[in-house]
Amino acid sequence: MIAPAAEWPAAPEAYELVAEIGSSSREDGSSSVWLAECTQTTHKSRAAIKRVDLDKQNSRNLSRLQDEVQRMIGQIKHPNLAQLYTAFVSRGEVWQVMQLHAAGSCATLLQDVKPQGFAESTVLAILREVVRGLEYLHKHGVI
Repeated sequence: MIAPAAEWPAAPEAYELVAEIGSSSREDGSSSVWLAECTQTTHKSRAAIKRVDLDKQNSRNLSRLQDEVQRMIGQIKHPNLAQLYTAFVSRGEVWQVMQLHAAGSCATLLQDVKPQGFAESTVLAILREVVRGLEYLHKHGVI
């Protein structure tokens, strides 16, 4: 069961980081994404936590990060987008607690399930859903 957004604490001690499930594609390694369990909700819910190292951000990236959090937190609700439940700063990092999608990323699926690649019809279905998510973000002024 997923805890309602109001139940997600804004404190690092409320989360047990289980495993790193993603990282920044940039060379500076400025962010990572973790599978986490919230130990302070009534449901012991799992979430994805994106941790962004503030010391490795330039002023433009910091401004973008602030805008992203302000626009996304609790306001973006679309089945093709991970919902941002809460965000906070801890020990020089921004922690973004967001909805966990159990199937993982397309990259993970390709690596673990379909190393030979997806069928064209599957790629088209994925792209259609990506475009729907992008359309929603554009309509709401996020992009």
